[in-house]
Amino acid sequence: MRSDGFETQVNKTTRNLTARLEEDLRSMPSGDETDSAGFCTYIPEPEPAKDHLRVRMDVRWQPQGFKKRPPQDAVPFVANEAVGETGDTGTLLRVRCEMPGELRVPSDKAVLSVEASYGVSVPHTDMVQADRDRQTSLTYLMTRRVTEALGCENKPLAKAPVVKPLPTP
Repeated sequence: MRSDGFETQVNKTTRNLTARLEEDLRSMPSGDETDSAGFCTYIPEPEPAKDHLRVRMDVRWQPQGFKKRPPQDAVPFVANEAVGETGDTGTLLRVRCEMPGELRVPSDKAVLSVEASYGVSVPHTDMVQADRDRQTSLTYLMTRRVTEALGCENKPLAKAPVVKPLPTP
C-alpha cells in the first residue's frame, strides 16, 4: 500500500456505523459472527478504475474465541491490547470493546473485528516487513476510530500502535 493519492469513499457515516454495530451486538447470533459492515474504501488516484489496488475496511462482532482460518500468507501479531494477522491480501485485527450501559454484558462475550482487504488478485511476492507494518498500522488506526465512535470504556487502542510479530505455531 502506497502513501500517496487516495480518494476516501465513505460507505457508512459514523452515526450509521455505530447504530449498526450496536444493533448487531444486541442481536448477535449465538456462536457465530455478525455480518460485516463495510465502512470505507481507499481508492488510488489517478487510477480509480483499478479495483485491484483498493483497500476496503470492514467491521463486525465475533464471539470470544471465534477463529476463522487465517489466509495462508498471514503473519500473527499483537498490537497493544489487540491481536491479529496480516498478509499480502489483508489485515485482521480483533480487540475487546467494553460497551457502556445495556450493551456491556453482550460486549463482554464478543470481540470487535476489523478487516482491511487489499484488492489484489495475486499475492505480492515483493512485500517487505515495512509494507506489512504500514498495513497493520492503518488497520490499527481505523479500528481505534471505530472503538472511539462506539465509546469503548476500556479504550483498548488509545496508545500509538506498537506491533510485535508473534512466533508462528
